[in-house]
Amino acid sequence: MFSKRAFNARRRKTQALAKKPVKVANEKPTTEIFVNHTVIEYKKTCDFCEEKRAVFHCPKCTTTATGTGDFLCDSCDVEVHRHIKRRTHIRTQIPDVTPREAVHKIMGCFKYLLARKVLVARCRLEFQRFFDPPTKTYFYFRPSVQETSWRKPLCLKEAELCPYPSFDDYVFRIQGLARHKAARNYLIELIRRTYDKIFSREYTRFYYHFNGGSNLVPRVAWTKPRFLYWRDLKAFKSEDVAALMIQNQWSATRRMLKLLRLE
Repeated sequence: MFSKRAFNARRRKTQALAKKPVKVANEKPTTEIFVNHTVIEYKKTCDFCEEKRAVFHCPKCTTTATGTGDFLCDSCDVEVHRHIKRRTHIRTQIPDVTPREAVHKIMGCFKYLLARKVLVARCRLEFQRFFDPPTKTYFYFRPSVQETSWRKPLCLKEAELCPYPSFDDYVFRIQGLARHKAARNYLIELIRRTYDKIFSREYTRFYYHFNGGSNLVPRVAWTKPRFLYWRDLKAFKSEDVAALMIQNQWSATRRMLKLLRLE
C-alpha cells in the first residue's frame, strides 16, 4: 500500500511527463515560407508527382483546389510549361535553405556590416587625405608610419576619406563652379540665338527650327534642345500663336467665372 507522500510524488512526476513535448523520430519541420502572398510549409512536395520537393511556384497555373497556384519540381515545371500558352508564365523560385542556414546567413551579413564599419572607422583614424595643387590630385598620408601614397587604402573600397581642404583646394573648386555656370549660360544663350519655336497649324503643336550654319544638327525637331533642361524658348509671335494666347486667356477667364459662381 502506497503512502500519501509517494502517491503525490508519482502524481507530480506523471503531470510533468504529460506537459513535456514528445519527440518524434521522423517529425517534419513546421517552418512556413511566404511565397507570392501564399504561406506554404518548408520543403513542400510537388503538386503533380507528389514525390520531389517543389522548387518553383506558378501563380497562373491553378489546378489545385486552393487556387493559390501550383508548386512544381524541376521536371514537372518543364512538362507543365512546355505548351506555348504557358511558356510566358512567370515562376518564382522557392529558396532551398533550412531555417538554421538562413539564420546563419543573416547573422553573417550583420557581422560583416559591423566589421566593415569598424574597419572603415579605423582607416579614417589611420589615414589622411590631402590635395596636391601641381598634379591636381589627392594623395594619402599615414602619420603613424610617415608613409605617403597616391592610392587610397584597399579596405575603403567605394568609401572615401574626407580631405582637409586647403586654400588652393577652395580656389580650384570655386573656379570650377564659376566656369561651369558661365559655360552653361553661354550655351543657353547660343541655343536661343540659333533656335526658333514655331507653331504648326497642320499638327497643332510647336516645333523647333535650327537656323545655324552647322550641317550636323537637324533643321527641324519636335523636341526642344537637350541642354535647355527645364527652360524653354519663347514662341515666335505669329497669328496662330496670338490666337492661341487669346483662346487660353479666354478659357482661363471662363473657368475663373465658373468657380466664382460655384462659391
